Amino acid sequence: MILRIKIFIILTILSLIVIFMLQNVQPVVVRFLTFQYTAPLIGVISILALAGFIAGFLTGLVGGRRRK
Repeated sequence: MILRIKIFIILTILSLIVIFMLQNVQPVVVRFLTFQYTAPLIGVISILALAGFIAGFLTGLVGGRRRK
């Protein structure tokens, strides 16, 4: 039962992210230190969402191993 709730929450959040991405497709200028690049906002959001997922996944792996 808990697994179904988790899957539902994950799919809901993923759906909201996809809707948000599809509504923001205009080009933006990304600046980081001396780096400057023009990219579509949908790409920037995709990269940041993926980075957040990877960071959360790795944090869960490290945290899960310490508890055992």
